[in-house]
Amino acid sequence: MAMRLAIILLGLASSVSAAGWDNSTLATSADYATAEGWLISSSSAMSWPNGHQALITFWQRCYDVETETCTTVRCIDYFDANMRDTGSICYFPGRG
Repeated sequence: MAMRLAIILLGLASSVSAAGWDNSTLATSADYATAEGWLISSSSAMSWPNGHQALITFWQRCYDVETETCTTVRCIDYFDANMRDTGSICYFPGRG
């Protein structure tokens, strides 16, 4: 079970443009956290045996609540064993 979860999370942490995600125009989750109208919809974390961490967040912005026209963005922030930021990238749903 733990190995299966790790494989799923590693899939989230990699570039999956072929699966329908493209690089976002905003660089990090911090950009979405401070941008007007974006709300965090879920998050998850993963740690490696050497102490490195990955934080995966999903951000959502709805343009029309009645028709449920929304956009979701997936961001991955990486940290070293001392929780220093070592990189970030965000993806938005692409054309697959």
